[in-house]
Amino acid sequence: MKEISRREAERMWGEATPVEVERRPGGLNTVLSIRMTSDLLGELELAARGQGKGPTTLARELIEQGLAAGPSASVPLLAKVASRLADETARMAGRRPSKRAATVRRRAG
Repeated sequence: MKEISRREAERMWGEATPVEVERRPGGLNTVLSIRMTSDLLGELELAARGQGKGPTTLARELIEQGLAAGPSASVPLLAKVASRLADETARMAGRRPSKRAATVRRRAG
């Protein structure tokens, strides 16, 4: 970044004009903090990068899609989440994923 003299900075501030910012009602103005493993965050970042967006944008879109799918989609989704949780727990404990988790994953997929 190019450094400027104090005199140049004062001149620029003197020429500056206020900027009007339009805020739309219902915009993205609330933050939700979600805890996750670093591995899961890495997967989210990789998937988001592959789609040309940031991880928070992808996470928000996935949440919106899940909510839009309604309760009928919750059983297969819950099975996938449970399977993933079982795999992650096994991995953290240094074990291979259970056969039961693989069966649940196949049925939910």
